[in-house]
Amino acid sequence: MANAYSLRIGMLSCRVDSCACLWNLALLGVTLVTILLVLSRGAVPLSPWEVMHILLAPHQTIEGNAFIVWELRLPRVVLAVMVGGALALSGLILQSLVRNPLASPDLLGVTSGASAAAVAFLSFGAGVLGQHWMPLAAIAGAWGTALLI
Repeated sequence: MANAYSLRIGMLSCRVDSCACLWNLALLGVTLVTILLVLSRGAVPLSPWEVMHILLAPHQTIEGNAFIVWELRLPRVVLAVMVGGALALSGLILQSLVRNPLASPDLLGVTSGASAAAVAFLSFGAGVLGQHWMPLAAIAGAWGTALLI
């Protein structure tokens, strides 16, 4: 463990692996470059430099291009990053709870429980409550299966 360092702040301390930090920084850089490229592609193509200029100085750019980046493309990219992070976090929590690094919802049967609850809701409850309650029924089926497991 020659690459691990201890970080101490007051009474708190933690071990920091320098190799893991370098990998995380590299992956963060790849993510930022990907975000920049995604923001530059679309029906109105923009160069990555133009997108960077719009993001860093929005008041000194063409108003239509700033609208395209800030109002149309950036919210979609931010939502995609947040959903990806939430999925990664939920996978981490599931694997930590069952103490199995290979655990996934379909391997444990949670996906099947959600599907069964959705089908049961469509068969018996959709006529009374309406179809907009089906996602809640699927989530309840997934939670019920997870609790049974």
